[in-house]
Amino acid sequence: MSDRFDKFTERAKKVLVLSQEEAQRFNHNYIGTEHLLLGLLREEQGIAAAVLRALGAGTDRVRDAVEHVIGRGDRMVIGDIALTPRAKRVIELAVEEARGLDHAHVGTEHLLLGLVREREGIAVGVLTSLGLDLAAVRAAVLRAIRRPEAGPEPGAGGWRTSGGARLVRRPGAPARGPDAPDADLRELVDVLPVGTSHRAGDETVTLLSVERYRDGFLAQLRVLAEYAPPAPLPERAGLLPEVHLAATDDRGGAYTPWPHGGSGGGGRGVLQWRHAYRFAPALPPEARELRLTVERVAWHRYEPGQQELVVEREQAGPWAFTVALPPPPSG
Repeated sequence: MSDRFDKFTERAKKVLVLSQEEAQRFNHNYIGTEHLLLGLLREEQGIAAAVLRALGAGTDRVRDAVEHVIGRGDRMVIGDIALTPRAKRVIELAVEEARGLDHAHVGTEHLLLGLVREREGIAVGVLTSLGLDLAAVRAAVLRAIRRPEAGPEPGAGGWRTSGGARLVRRPGAPARGPDAPDADLRELVDVLPVGTSHRAGDETVTLLSVERYRDGFLAQLRVLAEYAPPAPLPERAGLLPEVHLAATDDRGGAYTPWPHGGSGGGGRGVLQWRHAYRFAPALPPEARELRLTVERVAWHRYEPGQQELVVEREQAGPWAFTVALPPPPSG
């Protein structure tokens, strides 16, 4: 298995093998999203298969639907075959989903989340033809992950700091589960561009935008630090930021943050990351001012195979932002 799949759980890796088997079963010389879907179903111990079965998409029904849509090839296919561009995109989206959920590994649940986000593939057409709603599939996966008895698949737990907290979870914030902010952020109200930057020490935090939803809101941040590690980092090692964030409004409301996704890296003495944080509950319509404060940014060193992170550097704030809230659009 290629090094690019080294963060995949054993079940997720097995899905890729089973997907190739499904492509060969159909005499197809490529692995498409439809084969990934069948591979997810055949890995019966994975979260993805359990969710799909519960929603009525069993292996036989899906295989029949795939054959109806694309048929079978004329010649037997032997040997390794390649992923289509859309199947590769599913893999990329699965990695994004794992990162956004603060999971260190990619499991079958993340592959299914990536599959339903890639809306142009045959797999999505097959699921919808069987009566499945993509939003319902996503919601079912997230519920399965949040169940304490389920959790992410083995090997999918996120890195933890030396103090035992998850990397990007604010100290004191609830653990992932039923007490986490319950904001699916499906129904967008409006987007408020901000683009305001504040500097403390050698770090600059920019509040890029705030998105209001019916059940919560989302803040997009960029963190830039002028810093170079004193010694070169090992291959595939790096520094990850932990952002300590608080939010209130002009009516005394307080909101619980939860990491919603992030990406970044460093080079030439600069570390730069973009973060999204979701908050619950929703901002009340009568609120006219949102106050976001980044209290502290801690950068943790990570290396391959490492489960506990150690603080490499830390910068105290605050970086304080005030966002004017116009009345939400009617309707």
